[in-house]
Amino acid sequence: MLDTKKVNYAALSSILHESIALSAQITLLRNPINEPAFVSDFFQIGIPYIQQHIHRAVKSKMMIDVGGVFCHQSPYVEYSSGGNNPATTEIGDLLVIVECLTQKERWKRALLLQYKHFKGRCKYLHSLKYSNNSNNDKHQYHLYYSWPEFKYKNGDLKGKKRQVCLPHPHLGAQFVAIYNDFQNPVLFTHLPDYSFNYTSYANTINELIVGLNGREFYDQSEVKGDGWCQVIWDLIRVTGKKVYTQNNAGINKQSRGTLE
Repeated sequence: MLDTKKVNYAALSSILHESIALSAQITLLRNPINEPAFVSDFFQIGIPYIQQHIHRAVKSKMMIDVGGVFCHQSPYVEYSSGGNNPATTEIGDLLVIVECLTQKERWKRALLLQYKHFKGRCKYLHSLKYSNNSNNDKHQYHLYYSWPEFKYKNGDLKGKKRQVCLPHPHLGAQFVAIYNDFQNPVLFTHLPDYSFNYTSYANTINELIVGLNGREFYDQSEVKGDGWCQVIWDLIRVTGKKVYTQNNAGINKQSRGTLE
């Protein structure tokens, strides 16, 4: 956690709201306007904006790097669902990474996000596990709720098994609920824990940057079988090196990662 005396929280909050508003304005130019475009624009525009302006909120002797991996539909994972066929789902939509370096501390934290768009504000994210929702929604919810052992289904990671401990919800993997239309979106983050505890999207990213949200991970040399760290480095080293295309956004073979 960062020393509160070294962070200008008002400036940090302003930066985060600016980054979200700026990327949302670009999303409104897309045709069609949809959830993947919204996530992609925050990845392409919002995260670099935070990185560019973070110096406004921290002391000069502190270095904070903010980056991400656009992991929408890459990679897919599968796990045993107790039936004849394994459950299959994407691992998430967006991974946000923060690395902090000061004279006294150094840490890395990751936040894996799965976005869901709801028209109106009457639904709760934990309803995704119920039978009247698509299997994909239920599989995504169960992955973040129970973290069963899974293996990658496609790409260069295909067949590799991972086990994230402990098998319960944690701050490293959360859902983002997008309420209303994309003209006036209202965003909250939520753990898949059946509670009604929602946090504003901007505040969650804010807390991630100061070390109060997300989940810590370690250098590759220190992973030593830690399933969470393995997953994060899988996304950084493998998925982050890939490219993606979104025709409605004019994106052609754009890198999925902003991290070196």
